[in-house]
Amino acid sequence: WIMWFSTLVLVGGWVGMAAATLRPSLLFSDNMVLVSSPTVSATVFGGADVGEVVTLTDTRPHTTLLTATADASGRWIITLAPHVRDKGEPSFTLKLSGSGIGPPAVALNVAYGDVILCSGQSNMAIALSAAYNATEIIAAANRPEIRLFTVAKQGAPSPLPDLLNTTLDAGNPTWRPSTSSLAVQFSAVCYLTALELQRLHHAGDADAVYGLIDSAVGSTDVQSWMSTESRATALHTCWSPKNATSLPPSHSHSPIGQTASGELWNAMIHPLVPFGLSAVLWDQGENNAQYCSEGEYNCLFTSMIDHWRESFGQPKLPVAWVQIGGYAIDEYDQGGAALNSVIRFGQGDSLPNTTDQVFNNRSTSTAGSATDPRRFPLVVSAMAPTFDLGSPQNATACSLHPATALCWWIHCRNKTEVGRRLALQLAHVWTSPGGSVSTGEWSGPTVTSTTVKTDPTTHMPYAEVTFAHAGGLALLPAQGCFHCCNQTAAPPKGQVGSGEWLFEVANRRGEWLPAIGGQVDPATSTMRVTPLTNVTCPMPKGSSSCWLAAVRYAVVDVPQCAIYNTAELPASQFELPVPWSS
Repeated sequence: WIMWFSTLVLVGGWVGMAAATLRPSLLFSDNMVLVSSPTVSATVFGGADVGEVVTLTDTRPHTTLLTATADASGRWIITLAPHVRDKGEPSFTLKLSGSGIGPPAVALNVAYGDVILCSGQSNMAIALSAAYNATEIIAAANRPEIRLFTVAKQGAPSPLPDLLNTTLDAGNPTWRPSTSSLAVQFSAVCYLTALELQRLHHAGDADAVYGLIDSAVGSTDVQSWMSTESRATALHTCWSPKNATSLPPSHSHSPIGQTASGELWNAMIHPLVPFGLSAVLWDQGENNAQYCSEGEYNCLFTSMIDHWRESFGQPKLPVAWVQIGGYAIDEYDQGGAALNSVIRFGQGDSLPNTTDQVFNNRSTSTAGSATDPRRFPLVVSAMAPTFDLGSPQNATACSLHPATALCWWIHCRNKTEVGRRLALQLAHVWTSPGGSVSTGEWSGPTVTSTTVKTDPTTHMPYAEVTFAHAGGLALLPAQGCFHCCNQTAAPPKGQVGSGEWLFEVANRRGEWLPAIGGQVDPATSTMRVTPLTNVTCPMPKGSSSCWLAAVRYAVVDVPQCAIYNTAELPASQFELPVPWSS
């Protein structure tokens, strides 16, 4: 999948951009969605001649005129009072008038609703046309309550005051109600997550409005989405070597070129500021898996989100991200490094310390200390694991090349399930204003404790792992598996990545040993993880190398089975000491 992208050289201010005096942002158009919130203000902004007075007229009854004056750069911002959409609330018209020469700008069919910014690399950018069951989804996509805005995939050497209006790609800089012909090219993850959020929050209101902004580009690094200044600060903080000769690549593997210098931020995010947002959805990490450590990605990603929150003036802007899926890339998997697992740990490390998904950390027993790799958690955030949703390309390739990119595609096609999981996670930390609080299971199994026990027959040690969110706890074939495991026996060998086993245990010398899991006690919500007897020595007293020190699960690139609960949600990968308690 090639995401075409161009870089345009434009001036960085409003003054001199066009002959017209009043130049509202391209976000100001028919069908615009303003953020529905009791605390976050909607904004209307743009450019005009310096000193020009801009007036906003609202056709709704009992509203007052709002004005702003263009500053020395020609920029003006009008801030509306926070408003929560009522059920059945009609759309309305907004009119902008300038004191200079020229006609007013009018936006028809404006509505308040949930405004969601969707960004990242190709797994976010991929359109509905590439998803499983695309025909059925697209046929049902005539939904006027869901309004789509696609940001043109363009870059700029300096921050732009407005979005680019271009026909060079599929960029569509205007709000439009969803139709089958429009949705087919829109971000699948963004659209399908919104459908699930509507079901969770507004089951009784089919007219609940969603404004979706698709601003994603394939093959981009997380630092590509920061301003030049923010990126420089983040690299100084996050990058281990901290010297110019060891910095990450200066550009992504995308046709966009020098994206890491801030060009994506300049053209695709900065012009959206300060448009009020309800939440951010993020799907990215595969590019950084080529060179980032767990801590580096955790730091870079959270630095980017902090930068966005500060820029939009929303310090607790809800954000939910996709934990990268199961795939293999041959040139990066030589030597058996489970690079995807490293990024998954970094993504899990970004969750807030208060979440019961804290199990994603390598060792939460030191949470908050200087040695804890989880130094950069994000408040009001959530993560959807998807490692089990690998997309086998075809049966022949997977039979001949089971652990290569010839079998495992980097792009997960089960976007409906990705959207379901992402919506469940986001709905746990954020409720649509005026909507119902989401109930029911929202998380896969999460670890609450580990302990060492001894088998009374074999006298061999094993790890007992206790879970929350554990209704129907079971080891099952991964939803996207090809070489699928059975439900009760050991996972098959041939996992893609550093280890060949879904479960491993470590002795006190730090050696990771193959293990088998899946034996569940429903009464205690525990699962037994047993080392293989042919690689574990007997346990005479004083033999420290035989005692179990740690247990881990799914630390491979493409696991072929996973731990699920009755909601068909998987446990994310973990690596924890034994014993350990949350």
